[in-house]
Amino acid sequence: MPQGSDRLTWVRPTYAQYEAPFSGSPGSPAGHESIDYVNTNAELAEVAVVAAAAGRVAYVRSGCPQSRMFGPNRQRRECGAGWGNHVVVDHGDGVFSRYAHLAPRVIPVRVGDRVEAGQLLGQMGNTGHSDTRHLHFEVGVAETNPDACAPSQSFARVHDPALLGI
Repeated sequence: MPQGSDRLTWVRPTYAQYEAPFSGSPGSPAGHESIDYVNTNAELAEVAVVAAAAGRVAYVRSGCPQSRMFGPNRQRRECGAGWGNHVVVDHGDGVFSRYAHLAPRVIPVRVGDRVEAGQLLGQMGNTGHSDTRHLHFEVGVAETNPDACAPSQSFARVHDPALLGI
């Protein structure tokens, strides 16, 4: 895991019926750069997404539509660089987390806000390049801070969030 991540208290960022795990090897590009927390229970109208650790909101992308909650999103799949509506939290020491495919119109945080572990960031959705309601959760290292006014950027390196014990 990235240096500095061990000083943080991490919590599970959402409730899921199942997970699609991270895949990759240390030092190599990841095959799947996140854990996807999937919730296809249509009886749950909303599934909260919370900050996995304390930090500062570094990036917010909103305004991406979704065509439906379940099944492939057919509207603007590359919106937000494919992540759809998403939030990036800076945890310090170059450690960041991304919460992607959030539902439209429900991101209550803004760039610069301090957040605590467990604080609401939005609702699980199906925006961007997504095939059903889920949360794409990744932990990574950025060599420069994200530019809140620029297009979405990938992290320099990503790490398996499961190694944080969440």
